[in-house]
Amino acid sequence: MHPGTHFIIFLLTLFTGLGSCAPKIVDAPENLPPFSELASRCQKWMTGSFLHERSSDNQPARLLHQCAIWTSDTSGLWIYSETIQTGRQEKTVDQVVYRIKDDIAGGLLLELHALPGDPGRFSGAWRDPDAFNQLAPFELTLLGSCDLHLKRMPDGSLEGGTSGTDCASTRSGATHQTEELTLGPMEIKRWRRGFDASGAQVWGSKDGPLVFARSNAAARPESIKPGSDHVPDIGPYTPKQ
Repeated sequence: MHPGTHFIIFLLTLFTGLGSCAPKIVDAPENLPPFSELASRCQKWMTGSFLHERSSDNQPARLLHQCAIWTSDTSGLWIYSETIQTGRQEKTVDQVVYRIKDDIAGGLLLELHALPGDPGRFSGAWRDPDAFNQLAPFELTLLGSCDLHLKRMPDGSLEGGTSGTDCASTRSGATHQTEELTLGPMEIKRWRRGFDASGAQVWGSKDGPLVFARSNAAARPESIKPGSDHVPDIGPYTPKQ
């Protein structure tokens, strides 16, 4: 056999051996969950009914109803959010859809989406999440630059908000808006503010975030030990009278 043939056989044997040591797709763990535990926790904390009492700066009382929709979709965890202003006559003042995603930079990313057409046709749909099955996620309008980035804090809560001044708003003469959000098992703190071109605040609370307390507290979604990633199964929570 020609010496060159021996060399070629040697090289083929070498590379075949190395290839057998390389990781293979089939070696990957099966049935990986599509979302992290942190994303699932965020969805649980956002879902439910919440009440904000009248603020000291005369911000009216509000109800916040949020429900999970499109639960079989694997592109994110979807939340429909409806804010109702109470008083002599209740009226819906805000309807948006959040998509919760794991952020490759760490933490979570909440994308803000607008409903197509007249959102009023979905007023009260938090009582019947299946009403959104007439829509597909691609029909929503992504509100650019209004994403919220959330991080897990030492006390176990999730906290973050928008960044920059590119989240557009035309309400009350504003050019842009900002939002800060803090999530826990029993309450949501939300601070939305609008600013004009000079940077002056033209709408929103000036005293700090609006605190929405969970009104279905007996169905507390979960609790965590501060400083720990472990979520104990403590069962239903009933506050002391």
